[in-house]
Amino acid sequence: MLRAGQHEHALAALHRVLELAPRMPEAHVNTGFALLGLGRFAAARDFFESATVLRPEQSNAYYGLAIALEAMRDIPGARGAMRAYLHLAPHDAPQRRRARAALWEWEAAGRSLASEGAGAGARPR
Repeated sequence: MLRAGQHEHALAALHRVLELAPRMPEAHVNTGFALLGLGRFAAARDFFESATVLRPEQSNAYYGLAIALEAMRDIPGARGAMRAYLHLAPHDAPQRRRARAALWEWEAAGRSLASEGAGAGARPR
């Protein structure tokens, strides 16, 4: 259902899974992705974070967390979560390329903001 973009249906099914197996990290991750698809970023963040508590090595939870945090404009948090994903994910994981690109973009934006801030306080001679 998630792959088909049926986020509401997936969310309903995952709610039932979580009732039956509340400590299943994959159910938390998939609920997070369903919520991302619905634009409910704070709720998605909470499910991704709960998945990392249940299983700290659940790499796709960090990927989803990074996407949720970016949508919430928490770029430092998104960078940290994406670094965790890249550290934990298998080297042949299909999302690694996209993760590296996102991290590069966020770090470049951070450097750009830092250089603009440094120039703002400079005095002309």
